Amino acid sequence: MVHCILKGPQAWGFSTALWTCRRIRQLIRERFHVVYHPDHIGRLLRSCGFTPQRPQTRAKERDDQRLRLWIHEEWSRAKKNSPPPGPPDQTGFLMSPLQRRTWAPRGVTPTLAVRQRRHEKVSAIGALVVSPHRRRVNLYLALHPKQNIRGPHVLRFLRHLPGPWLLWWDRGKPHRHQQGREYLQRHPQWQVEWLPPYAPELNPQEQVWTYLKFGCLSNFAPDDVEDLSRQVRQHARRAARRPQLLKNLFRNSQLPFLIPD
Repeated sequence: MVHCILKGPQAWGFSTALWTCRRIRQLIRERFHVVYHPDHIGRLLRSCGFTPQRPQTRAKERDDQRLRLWIHEEWSRAKKNSPPPGPPDQTGFLMSPLQRRTWAPRGVTPTLAVRQRRHEKVSAIGALVVSPHRRRVNLYLALHPKQNIRGPHVLRFLRHLPGPWLLWWDRGKPHRHQQGREYLQRHPQWQVEWLPPYAPELNPQEQVWTYLKFGCLSNFAPDDVEDLSRQVRQHARRAARRPQLLKNLFRNSQLPFLIPD
């Protein structure tokens, strides 16, 4: 049964990648001609080491073979011949809080009061920058309330970085903006390397966003965009004063880069 479940629901004709007790009950009945009550299926699954989990998403366009080749060839070449990396990235912090489970009395669902302007946001661009001797990691951040990050914002951010650095970038539109390309052409001391597509786990800055959103700001319901900006900036500054935290965030990415303690 375990082998059948590991193949996934769609391997057995189901339309979605969702295992439920009723679906597994149907699979067992059709494959093994044994009928279980749906409630008993859950106990069987737990005894086999299964638990209900929220799946993580991954782009269908992702090419794992290309990713492995990039790490073996491009990354190995660049990290030997270039200064340490500084991978800028951008994200958005929404007024609508990122909700996580919280403790409450049994049968009493807690209430989280939120503003109705939940689609307003604070856009952010940031970078984890490693010092030349890999001894120090710094966090740089710029916030743009009620705006989307575009090429001019990225260019302004680069000009404030204490570079030049090796920039590891994804292939988002702001990074390929004409103004940014012209600036980098005029300043060849900045070296740009492109991360493989659909591989956010290689960008250490993604770990910073996860730390801020899922850790510091979980269940935080701001009064307005200014309140949200203030909290993001406050928690980012606190993180920037914790060098060991920044090193751990860098190590938690899957970018094969050694940073000593």
